[in-house]
Amino acid sequence: MSDELIREKIELIIDSVDIVLKRMERINNPSDLIDSPEGITILDSISMRLQIIGEQTKAIFKINPLF
Repeated sequence: MSDELIREKIELIIDSVDIVLKRMERINNPSDLIDSPEGITILDSISMRLQIIGEQTKAIFKINPLF
């Protein structure tokens, strides 16, 4: 059971990393993230995905601290 749960969390982390990479394809420099409403939306999306990655990583270590 815990292996399956860890696998699900890792898949969510991988999906989130893929989404972040896709969102960043349109960004050429840091100001692209703050100079337009679209850039701010991208920044918000990336921030949320980074939060998901952190939460899932923390959950994995709660399930299995030796992982």
